Amino acid sequence: MDRFAVVLVVGLLMSGCSWGPRTRPVRDREVLQLQSAVVPAPAGPGWKVARTFDVPVRGFELVHAGDGRARDRWIEISEQDRRTVLPSGEAVLAQLSAEARSKLGDPAAAIEALDASPPRTFGDAAVAVAIRAEETAAKAGLLQKRVVHSALIAFVPPAAPDRACVIAYTALDTGGLPDDDFADSWRALVDGVELRPASAANVAAAARADDFPKRFEPGLARRSLTLPAGGFQWWVARERWLAHGGFTGGWGLALGITDRLEVGAPGALRLSFGEVEALERPELAVEAGLVGIDHDADRGTVWSYGVSAMGRKRLAPDVALRGRLAAYGAHESRTARDRPGGAASAEIVWDVLEYATLGLEAGWHTIPSPGPDRTRVWIGAGPAVTLHLPFVDLAVVSAAGWHDGRPGVRVGAGFLLTL
Repeated sequence: MDRFAVVLVVGLLMSGCSWGPRTRPVRDREVLQLQSAVVPAPAGPGWKVARTFDVPVRGFELVHAGDGRARDRWIEISEQDRRTVLPSGEAVLAQLSAEARSKLGDPAAAIEALDASPPRTFGDAAVAVAIRAEETAAKAGLLQKRVVHSALIAFVPPAAPDRACVIAYTALDTGGLPDDDFADSWRALVDGVELRPASAANVAAAARADDFPKRFEPGLARRSLTLPAGGFQWWVARERWLAHGGFTGGWGLALGITDRLEVGAPGALRLSFGEVEALERPELAVEAGLVGIDHDADRGTVWSYGVSAMGRKRLAPDVALRGRLAAYGAHESRTARDRPGGAASAEIVWDVLEYATLGLEAGWHTIPSPGPDRTRVWIGAGPAVTLHLPFVDLAVVSAAGWHDGRPGVRVGAGFLLTL
């Protein structure tokens, strides 16, 4: 137990928070792909970008911090499925004014409307508003009043009438950013937007641009097959076949090395590839290495090793099909024998709520043992219900099946901690 506690503490110290959004630096001449538009990322150092890509909303968030200072500029780009009623210019003006006053911490900050006429390519219904907000008095220690510039454009792409897009840009400056400088940077951002139809090719192209840092998703349908970089997991599971002996189970640790590579105790590596969101293309993964260590009075130390392949494909925004195929072996230190085994399973998971998932699974497992093959076949769920709490998953397993040819019921529970 002491050794386990040390390993757990070390894992916690090494890990980052898997749940929060991740950013990376903006690349030179990078373009950000939505299904109905391509937006050029702003040029210059200090910009970082994060992506959210799902149904029905996709988007990018860019933040800027120059010369090690606090964040001073924000850009939000979003696209929503299904055409929606665009907000009025008055509603956008009120929204931007309230946000600017909040950033300044001054509810009486003066608001001045700026020219923000949208390009004709955005359609006649496009709504564009730009403002300049200035605090009423300079704060102690500052010689100039702080200023916030903010602009927003909402539009329905003429070539993709079933999409609605929003681009918002905010700049916070303590020295009084000249209006012309803000207007030029805003105009460069908007004029660089390339509108396009949401064709199958463009939808696939947007989905393929998945080289953004990923986060750990609460629902099983959206959850990747590997941890984000720096992510840490500890799991414990116990189950039994009623009328066929006592409980079995185990515990394990996993650490995300990169967004694609994960290492699990006692010594297995898992590599994922394909589309992380699994919307247009499946996400796949392969795993190999040492998967378990046990001790038996007759067999001595039993080292379990194997290789496996996994896949995941979203059938709907909240529904995914997951499959697994594995070949195992068990080496017995006392007998020096290697005994084979294998497993296969297919599962449908449905995120009925943001923090609750239902599952239905069918599987087969041959367990390496010194006697006749111990084969299990089941239809049910592993797990049947999963509750996603902050940093924790609680799962219940319930299935009917056959254990060595005899019918039985499989029940159990699992606990998963992710940081």
